[in-house]
Amino acid sequence: MKNVVAIVGDYYHDYELAKQSLDQILMPYADEGIVKVSYVSVEQISAELEKQPDVVILFAEDRTDPQNQPEARWMTSVVSQQIEFFVNQGGSWIAWHSGLASYPEESEYEDASRVLSLPSFPPFRSHLYADRRNKAWIGG
Repeated sequence: MKNVVAIVGDYYHDYELAKQSLDQILMPYADEGIVKVSYVSVEQISAELEKQPDVVILFAEDRTDPQNQPEARWMTSVVSQQIEFFVNQGGSWIAWHSGLASYPEESEYEDASRVLSLPSFPPFRSHLYADRRNKAWIGG
């Protein structure tokens, strides 16, 4: 069984709607015992990376309150470095939609998100696509 960690929802994207969308792809495979999906918050990402999941899906932008505190961000340099290490060690990272939004361009996270390391097992093999900048997205 492959372990998938998903971080979904942010200021502009409702957690439940994002979870429902991802569940449409992942749950049939979870029901067959192919994947195990854990939904966690951005605050839990460091602890989850230490467990070395097979795949991490990030659908949350960096800004925590863009309207009232536009400078407030959740990703620290430590977390950014952990993500880069995870990807460089062969971990699969999927930055989905807002998972590419508002992160510093000159950061370990941006470097790591340019490394294409897509999972090769279902459902990802049939639902993932990469663009010319080596960013991945989920589609049908």
